[in-house]
Amino acid sequence: MKNNIFKFEDLCFILLTFIFSWTAWLIFIGSGISSASQDNPLLLLWYLGQLGPGLSAVICSILFRKNLGFKFFNKKSKGLEVGSKSAMSSFKLVLVSISFPLIWLIPSIGYSIFISKSEFIISPALLIMNLIPAFIFSFTEELGWRGFLFRDISTRLSIYKGSIIIGLIWAIWHLPILYFSSFKDPNQFIFFLSTYIPTLVLWSIIFGWLFKASNQSILAVTISHTLFTVSYNLIMPFISVSVISASILPMTTTLIIVMYIISKKTPSLLK
Repeated sequence: MKNNIFKFEDLCFILLTFIFSWTAWLIFIGSGISSASQDNPLLLLWYLGQLGPGLSAVICSILFRKNLGFKFFNKKSKGLEVGSKSAMSSFKLVLVSISFPLIWLIPSIGYSIFISKSEFIISPALLIMNLIPAFIFSFTEELGWRGFLFRDISTRLSIYKGSIIIGLIWAIWHLPILYFSSFKDPNQFIFFLSTYIPTLVLWSIIFGWLFKASNQSILAVTISHTLFTVSYNLIMPFISVSVISASILPMTTTLIIVMYIISKKTPSLLK
């Protein structure tokens, strides 16, 4: 049992998350209603599905751990000492949490502006409208994927290995909502997944590292996840006209960020 990747409670969490989210999403998709139909009450299913990881984490924590055990923000900690010599200050942690998701699309934006001649117009109102729901859903996702699942399996695996496994599960969990939201041609969707899945796995490594570096603070990864989601939702439509700007450059930038993390030579990351 000691060498198993998942405990029984982890498998229950994964199963419950998929049942909850996919059931809500597939019922909504089967109704034939567009996600743009804001006045339809069935749209609630769309949002409920995104709460799956958080709700499953709460249920499984109560059933198996007798308490939630999550730390939204650790006031006493100045940063997690990963290994015997490496430590991160709280200020640096916040800076890193914000900077990673803000810089990952910079090459794509530059390519779109100077090569594809795209124009970017993002109003403050649109930004705020995206930030609020993105924070809520990022929090519920991180409560489950990092706060419950990664927190457990990282005691048996390195940050790197555990994050890759969770990243793959996390990517598969998104499939129904991704396909319905953005694609009608299966071939386009398959091509999109060829870069989306590796990118999401790389971001899982980033979020896993932030989670450990913040002494398992949900707030740190929620902030980073929120900005990642908002930047993706607001900027991707402007750069999606090019395969280079929409797929290759974002994945490359994310890989560079992960390589930077690995270069820190944190023992638990390279184990």
